[in-house]
Amino acid sequence: MGGLDSRLRRHFEGPRSGRLYWHVDYLSIQAEDKSFAVVRRVGATECDLNLAVRLLPHAVTVAPGFGSSDCRCASHLYYIGKPLWPEYPGLESWTSGEGK
Repeated sequence: MGGLDSRLRRHFEGPRSGRLYWHVDYLSIQAEDKSFAVVRRVGATECDLNLAVRLLPHAVTVAPGFGSSDCRCASHLYYIGKPLWPEYPGLESWTSGEGK
């Protein structure tokens, strides 16, 4: 996770090269309002956090299979309305320029 801040900055600001590589690149260039939450602890997996988000009230699967081509999750993309982060150990919000 050494490149987490640079990856999130890429999604927040858009790729400098203009090349869209990650699934989320295609969404982030269209989004007007973006917020991210990160878990900075060893042992937390994307799928663990995905389950916590999926179980939030009103979480709606937006695109089946999105971001989950390398695991057994149904999707890694949900609509939850306004940012409402789940209770999850080590979860913190991230904004561009924090450079943590």
